[in-house]
Amino acid sequence: LAIAYTNAHLVPPNKAVKLTFLRSGKQAAVVPATRVVPVSGIYYTSSWEFDSTTLLTTLETVQSLVGTVNYHIGLYSNTAPMTLKRQLKNAGYPEIKTYHEVNAALWAAMELEQKLMVVMLLVMVVIVLVHAYSSTRRLVATKQREVAMLMTLGVPKRTITEVFILQAAIISSLGLALGVGLSYGLLALYPHLAPILYRHIGTYLVLTIQVGQLLLLIGGIFTFSLLVAYWAIRRLLSVDIMEMFVYDETT
Repeated sequence: LAIAYTNAHLVPPNKAVKLTFLRSGKQAAVVPATRVVPVSGIYYTSSWEFDSTTLLTTLETVQSLVGTVNYHIGLYSNTAPMTLKRQLKNAGYPEIKTYHEVNAALWAAMELEQKLMVVMLLVMVVIVLVHAYSSTRRLVATKQREVAMLMTLGVPKRTITEVFILQAAIISSLGLALGVGLSYGLLALYPHLAPILYRHIGTYLVLTIQVGQLLLLIGGIFTFSLLVAYWAIRRLLSVDIMEMFVYDETT
């Protein structure tokens, strides 16, 4: 039995570790069983999850622990599951099953959860767009007297429109850059926070950022901000100059 480097201080080499696991019982479906297994080595990987929760052993050791009980061996690969299954069947292993097939109910629940998370994300995006629209309108409303003064001085409407669009582009870029930076920063810190989360929820979460979806979201929010800014300033520029001076808000 080989133990992870991160846990080596708990069980030094050439010592024994007590393993408690579940096995089939006579009166109950499963019962706890305890075995003392010697530790013969230490291994290290760059995967924090694998390195902290996995023991390496031989099939002979597993056979001695479970006896005559049937057990399954899982394979981890970057190859597509169905492709790997087909390759193994061709190699003479007909009883191969994918994770989706073995845990069909769990996989269906995870897919439903993912769809609900997408819906929640879309709702959050709508809320962000509504706030962007409201903020842009308030910004234009507070600047209408300055706009009227510029128009009185003979500044072209096109120039004023370009100024507001540029301002919206700068604000949107800063906000998006800050959001993306925080996302990648929290993702980088997650391996250090994962053990704390594991103690509270009892499972490890695999967090990834889909670059394609992220770019699509960034492009959509940025484009919407520019369109709202353009629409708001064009609507203000269509109002009479004297109305801009007299009324607090004309948009």
